[in-house]
Amino acid sequence: MVLSCLRPEEVPHFREIIKKYNSGEANVKIFAQKLVELLGPTRKKRLSYLKHVLRADDIRQFDAAIL
Repeated sequence: MVLSCLRPEEVPHFREIIKKYNSGEANVKIFAQKLVELLGPTRKKRLSYLKHVLRADDIRQFDAAIL
């Protein structure tokens, strides 16, 4: 769902953000901030579709960061 709303030039940035979170290089707060910056206010509601990639301990912080 999120990938379908991205412009082609945004896809590499999106993948890099995901990669940094998965590797532990970026914590969930930075992860959420970078995604909100990438998607902007009109598309940020789609971020809720990413909960399946989050660690269970990070879901609450992620929700707070994308509001």
